[in-house]
Formats: sequence, C-alpha cells, structure tokens
Amino acid sequence: MKKGYDPEEWEREYWIYSEERWDDLVRLREEEVEGNDNDEDSLVKLADALVLAKRHEKAMNILSRLHINNPKESDINNRILEILKDTGKKENDFNWKESPEILRLDESLFQFCLDILKKKRKKNRTLYEIQEALMMKDIFMDFSNKELAQWLKKDNRLKFEEEDDDEYTSSIIEILKIKKSK
Repeated sequence: MKKGYDPEEWEREYWIYSEERWDDLVRLREEEVEGNDNDEDSLVKLADALVLAKRHEKAMNILSRLHINNPKESDINNRILEILKDTGKKENDFNWKESPEILRLDESLFQFCLDILKKKRKKNRTLYEIQEALMMKDIFMDFSNKELAQWLKKDNRLKFEEEDDDEYTSSIIEILKIKKSK
C-alpha cells in the first residue's frame, strides 16, 4: 500500500471492517506505524487491530509500553482491561503503574444512572441515554450494555415499559422511589 495521503483510505478500511479481514487491518496499521513508531495514536490503532485478529499478547506488549509512558491515558488503560477480560484475566494480573478507574454494577453506578434520569424529567427516558452518558465518562465498563439493562430492570426503584423488541431505545424509565443516600 502506498505511503502518504490517500483520499480513498476510508474505503479500504470500510471494506476491511465489513469483511472482518483482521489480518489485513493489522498489516495496514503496521504500515502506518512504520517509520514513526513513537506515534501513540498509530500504536493504539495497531493494538486494536491485533485484538480483533486475536493476537492479544502482541497487543498487550504495545499497550504495556504505552501505559508506562502515559499511565493515566484512559484509551490505553481501557484497551488493556479489554484484553484482560477477553483472555479471562483480572485487572490485578497486570502490573499497573497507576490503577485505572473501572465502572461496576454497584450502588454508585446506580446513583449515576439516577442523576442522568433526573435531568430528563419531562421526557421519556431510555437506556440508550444512560449508555451514552456512560460512554462519555470514558471509563472502562466491566459489563455489557445488555448486562446493564438487565441489572437496572431488576431494581425496584425503576419502572420499565417495553414498547417493542429494542430494549435500548424503547424502554421508558420512570423513577418510582429514591432512597436518600447518607
């Protein structure tokens, strides 16, 4: 593949992703890193491609080096946590220079969700709005969107009404009771 600016590059990437040709994506990312192996963004993209190609060890080697130089960078930390989770390891299995923040299904997360829901009082609220707010926090979520939905639906402080099969956009949330935190 040719070096320099390529106005058609997005088409190649689109094709690679749509065909799930992860080895091709790795080669593309390796070419981007060539000659500029200190570019953090290119290295993170290469690590992403390696994860998609199930080459977790090589991705972890890249991300470990980046973490040492930038231990507070959430993109790097989140990817390391994703690899650990994908490979069945715990966050303590990595030698963190600084431990990252991790969102878990707990009361503090529930309170955050309530705050999001309260901001939209006059409007129907959906799980999508909560998920959007969580993504904006840019903190690793130790759960999937489906697990979050199931967890919130079990709580008797919220009421859900399903309008159709799409559990993320059709669930109307009503706050039934709120216990005051002390």
